[in-house]
Amino acid sequence: MMSLFGCEPDKMLSTMISSYAKIGNVDVVSQLYRLAKKEKWKVDNTVFSALIKMYGKSGKYDQCLSVYSDMKVFRIKPNLRTYNNLLRAMGRGKRAWETKAIYEEMINSGISPNHSNPTYRAILLAYCRRMYKVDALNVYKEMKKKGMGIGRFQYHMLLDMCADVGYADEAVEIFQDMKSS
Repeated sequence: MMSLFGCEPDKMLSTMISSYAKIGNVDVVSQLYRLAKKEKWKVDNTVFSALIKMYGKSGKYDQCLSVYSDMKVFRIKPNLRTYNNLLRAMGRGKRAWETKAIYEEMINSGISPNHSNPTYRAILLAYCRRMYKVDALNVYKEMKKKGMGIGRFQYHMLLDMCADVGYADEAVEIFQDMKSS
């Protein structure tokens, strides 16, 4: 029917899903996405990324994983933005174990964060919130090694985690790094 009006349903639906996702209208987006799946319309990486971001911001972490699973079923290869949105959502949801698995999948698929602060910040958030001490400190060291800027929020997360687990020496080192940056 949409093609009668001069527009392709795949593109129109993708635009609608992305637009409604940006404003956080979870109900409408969910209905449109179900329709797209039912009608077997093509959904691109931009839409999947928008869905994951929206569900993550609204606290629907299982929905994020469901969308990610759908990507695999539809053989849509996630890009760095999609992975960052997914990692950020899992970090918000304190799902460090899933963050770790997704990050490993990302690396194994050939996508490297390079100097991508959003990737490292999302991973650091998840690890610090769940007290994955060794993993969090390894990410921090990798960020330092790559010369990446570490924000105040990340320093605070690391210092809070170190204080909570009794890592006094590490906290002092991180504090010194923070002062000198």
